[in-house]
Amino acid sequence: MNKENTSELNLENIKSFRIVIEAGYEAFAYGLTKIVLNGSGAAVIENTLKEKKISFSSKLSEKEVLEIFSQKILKNIWEIKFIKRKGIPDESLIKLSLFYDEKKVKYLEMWEGILEEHPETSWFIVLLREILKRITEKSERPIYL
Repeated sequence: MNKENTSELNLENIKSFRIVIEAGYEAFAYGLTKIVLNGSGAAVIENTLKEKKISFSSKLSEKEVLEIFSQKILKNIWEIKFIKRKGIPDESLIKLSLFYDEKKVKYLEMWEGILEEHPETSWFIVLLREILKRITEKSERPIYL
């Protein structure tokens, strides 16, 4: 991704971006959750628990699209110097991938607690959880990030 891709964000060039978030583990209590958010507003959530997969899809609001694909995410989050530590029992390793025109341009792995507690990323986790809850509210089992 080059500088001009994020220098002047608008709804047109945001459509070229996709963020993929994975958290959890298939064999653990709440399974593996994968969230795919497209700049077009399309959102897909999959949860796999002991080989049983359920999927949900929805459309994000324009406000959510602008928040998710903000300069803070598309550029700044990848530059943060996070502390490094071992995971805490039952803590998810969150994997974030950023795609531009179907090409992976950024990747980050971080323990859930670090992202939750960091002042520059805590809002992002809160927003993801709100979207997850709204899209999966009719799920037969709880789905968490």
